[in-house]
Amino acid sequence: MPTWRFVRTLLTGYDQVDGWLVAGGADELKEKTRQLFTDGPVKLPEAVTMVAQLGVREDVAERWLASVPHLRILEGHVVPWPRSVNEKAEAVLAVAEGPLSPEEIQTRIGEDYSLVGIRNQLTADERFLRVDRNRYGLSRWGGEEYIGIREMIVREIERAGGEASVNTVVANLTTRYEVSESSVRAYAGGPGFERTQRGWIRVAAPEQAEPYQPRRDVSMTRRSFRSRDGRWWHRVDVNAEHLRGSGSPLPTGFAAHLGMAPGGQLTTSTPSGDVVISWHNQPTMGSIRPVLADYNAGEGDSIFMTVSDGGELLTRYLPQAAQGLPPVNMALHLIGYTAPVASEAEALRLIGARIGLADGASREEVLTRLRERGDRDILAFLDPEAA
Repeated sequence: MPTWRFVRTLLTGYDQVDGWLVAGGADELKEKTRQLFTDGPVKLPEAVTMVAQLGVREDVAERWLASVPHLRILEGHVVPWPRSVNEKAEAVLAVAEGPLSPEEIQTRIGEDYSLVGIRNQLTADERFLRVDRNRYGLSRWGGEEYIGIREMIVREIERAGGEASVNTVVANLTTRYEVSESSVRAYAGGPGFERTQRGWIRVAAPEQAEPYQPRRDVSMTRRSFRSRDGRWWHRVDVNAEHLRGSGSPLPTGFAAHLGMAPGGQLTTSTPSGDVVISWHNQPTMGSIRPVLADYNAGEGDSIFMTVSDGGELLTRYLPQAAQGLPPVNMALHLIGYTAPVASEAEALRLIGARIGLADGASREEVLTRLRERGDRDILAFLDPEAA
């Protein structure tokens, strides 16, 4: 018998777990260890002292900390390390003590989380504050939120008392944020702002003229869908031209919904650069190739897009549907819904809501609206003969 086995038989009252001998129960000690760090990061030397008070020898304390589930040693700190990417991102930022880009957060987490997923969580979770075009901090740190170039120009004008020099606005925003002078000047010279007598800018008064009325509004526009918060999104089915960097047409109903009219132009911002939507003979969106590259999108995938009040191009990525999905799930996939449904009736209710119908619309009303909008790809999965 090896000597260590003989010695082990003499040590009663100890648990042997993963190479550790723990008095009083390993699970209990692990839980007590986790509880020490619920308030956030602790520097490693202090953490060693803390676990020593639980009876862990200081010469093995760092190894013990590394072995406890849901804790992690990160850049000289011990941090809580739960399962959710949101909490891991919070821990990474707390240790960094300053804003980071989604790419930097992804690298420091070091696990199999997509960059798109991390970016979406940073945007949606109130614990995080976007402080620059591509940098996020913790909301509890305070500071000003990056809210899009147009809204930040409005903020600068309001601070200046109602009007401001374009040069001053440009200097303030380009100094504070990673935005280009040309983008700030383009927004300042665009819709929503007007020149004063001394050549400064102010927020334009609401126009008295009626807004442009397209032949079909957004609810009657093919591939446009309303989310639960009331925002309308347009589905772009990725093809070789998009991947090559070519521009693509947008339906007039969706462009008008964004506040555009013939002859107008809208410059939208994304983490990958600006995307310009212009309306000459018809509304056209400039290249979204950098956006597609961020998602690693390919032909057959889809991007749902809309524009925020602050002028940001918001996008959601939808991979191509898996082969063999039932027809009703294929129809739901085309509106951006990928969760299971209990019945076709539930699917029709979801589709009806996404295309602007009132709750309780009948099956025939849903099919008729899809036909009138031109969504024959969806219709083909619900009623092949009607398509």
